[in-house]
Amino acid sequence: HFNNEKRLDLRLQFEDFSPLSLPRFPVEKASILGFEATATHDNFSFLAQDGHREYFSLGGAFPLLGADFKYLKAEVDHRNYFSLGRTSLVLSARGGKIWGDYPVQRGFALGGIQQVSMSSLGTLTNAGILGTLADTVLRGYSEYRFFGDGFLLSNIELRLLAWPSSYQKIRGTAFTLLAFSDAAWVWKGSSQQTSSPSIGVGVGFKFYFFGLNLGLDYGIPLNTPGEFPKWHFSIGEVF
Repeated sequence: HFNNEKRLDLRLQFEDFSPLSLPRFPVEKASILGFEATATHDNFSFLAQDGHREYFSLGGAFPLLGADFKYLKAEVDHRNYFSLGRTSLVLSARGGKIWGDYPVQRGFALGGIQQVSMSSLGTLTNAGILGTLADTVLRGYSEYRFFGDGFLLSNIELRLLAWPSSYQKIRGTAFTLLAFSDAAWVWKGSSQQTSSPSIGVGVGFKFYFFGLNLGLDYGIPLNTPGEFPKWHFSIGEVF
């Protein structure tokens, strides 16, 4: 840690994994010698509903010690929070790209609310990167709906604190209403996996209970054939 707002994580890890059961998303049997460096800046204040969060991550794998893959993976995330009294506006943009030969579970998976990093105790097998900002959010679509080696994702969310009358008056519980729009582009090589882009809009709420955020969102896909409105449950801060 450089200070309370800035952090640098470095990691080197060898993994040999084989799925023992049928997972919800594709997993390949593989050995990986992976590395990862992540720089995080976070000055967001929950009580003020103001600030920004951002990270940049660079990772990959070497074909050493019997490892099977060689690739380079980069991700960037930036989120701005604007306070408008009891109302707040959140703008989020993310992107990532992989070069080389990688197992499918190391690719990017978008759809639903991907909370692979509710804490900083994840592993390199996660679809996202270490740290608290690694979630991807594309509401209105099934979990792991889109897979690829490159993606762009944008989110806009408008929040209204319905109770109590201000964030400073929260004494253990609170209730927030929200409206949102999510949009994503996902590529696999030169092939685009999504529409241009795939968009989801909807409404939801969050119940804050003594430090824990419980959320329920209803997302409507706008322009992707074969998709239907969906409910999405979340625990913790999605943004």
